[in-house]
Amino acid sequence: MARVFPPPGVALAVLSADVSNNTTTVAAVGDLQFTPAPGGVYFVEVYGLFTAAAGTTGDQWRIDAGNAVSGGVELRSRGSASTNNAVQTGSIGTTLALGLSSDTGENIFWGFGIIQAHATAPTAIQVYFASEVGGSAVTLKAGKCFMRWTRIS
Repeated sequence: MARVFPPPGVALAVLSADVSNNTTTVAAVGDLQFTPAPGGVYFVEVYGLFTAAAGTTGDQWRIDAGNAVSGGVELRSRGSASTNNAVQTGSIGTTLALGLSSDTGENIFWGFGIIQAHATAPTAIQVYFASEVGGSAVTLKAGKCFMRWTRIS
């Protein structure tokens, strides 16, 4: 039997080009988004690799759904030397500063959440990210960053 990827009912977005941010203001990651069905409840995952300009540069993340009814997320990152780990949880739309001193090699991030879209006019569910240190860039790597979602109700 042929392997189906992604499995039926699961959608996947892949980052098509490197995206950098050297500010402490979170910016939208254009490829990592989708527009939910009105009133839909979704399990959303984000994961991938990023680099940092310096070993003292941390990362910040947000999954936002504008006018979502409710939702919560957990985001994590880990340095490539596997000695640095950070975890934060929060409600949808909250910027989570992970406080990780990233390695200059590839670092991993991952997160998940359950989000209920607005009943009549939902806005896109979107990933945002920033550096924790102004003037020191973090860069998401093309083809190595993903957003996956499944409608669960």
